[in-house]
Amino acid sequence: MTMSCSRRARPGPGVLQLEDAATSCVVQLTHSRTPAGTDDRAATEQALDASVAALGEAAETFRQDATITTGAGAMAARAAAVTVPAGPQRAEVRMVLRSSTADRVLVGLVHICPDGSLDEDAWTAFVEGTTLRGTRATGF
Repeated sequence: MTMSCSRRARPGPGVLQLEDAATSCVVQLTHSRTPAGTDDRAATEQALDASVAALGEAAETFRQDATITTGAGAMAARAAAVTVPAGPQRAEVRMVLRSSTADRVLVGLVHICPDGSLDEDAWTAFVEGTTLRGTRATGF
């Protein structure tokens, strides 16, 4: 999968977006500040709920435990798969999110593709090959 930095749509602060012109897929790395003192698992689930709800008429097909590699080791996270309407077509969305009180951040890896073009092996390789630096959290 060859990706390039997006120059078209700017997704907003805290989001790095890469696009694959051949497949029309988008990969995003996201981060935002979170308040101190929240339960990491509950905050992560709330973030997934809000992300799915923000997609509108989304059909969630699974939600499961996942990990994100960090400089401190494997960080527990939650993953979800969603299918959403995108104009006359549908889009497939994969998300891996983690809220960390220790780091006061919500981090996410997101993959969006037209229905039928999401390469699960490439997504898995991307998640497994991404290392977040400067984090302390590992388990929930």
